[in-house]
Amino acid sequence: MMKDSNLFRFEVFVTSKQLGDALAILSGRVAQITPPQLVANAKGNGLSNMSPAKIVEIFGEYLRENKMREFTAADTKAFLSSIGRSPGSSSYLQTRAKERGLIKNIGESATTSRWQVVGSGNAVARAMKSSKRKAPKKKGAAS
Repeated sequence: MMKDSNLFRFEVFVTSKQLGDALAILSGRVAQITPPQLVANAKGNGLSNMSPAKIVEIFGEYLRENKMREFTAADTKAFLSSIGRSPGSSSYLQTRAKERGLIKNIGESATTSRWQVVGSGNAVARAMKSSKRKAPKKKGAAS
């Protein structure tokens, strides 16, 4: 039992080489440790913010590398966990990927989450730019 009831929370970022030593040092000296999680937005010795667009690109690469033609929300959550992101944002990622033309929903209902990989967002974006339609000309009022 601890005599001091005050608890403090802090985050520590370590490289894969330092992880084992850090866990060994903290073991038995702290009240609770959460499992280590990979940080996706790490560059060099620091952290940088990763834009949602970048995460969608990484997700597209993940789908291509794993040759996934169809996937579910569970697959999206597994991807997010693998890059150190919250699995709770899987719906947001799927919505952004759908907007970019990477995927489309093929579930039978709104609650069924089955997705099909359509293609690369860049190809779809280029196709949309080249097919811009001109606004129809206004017809004059009949006299």
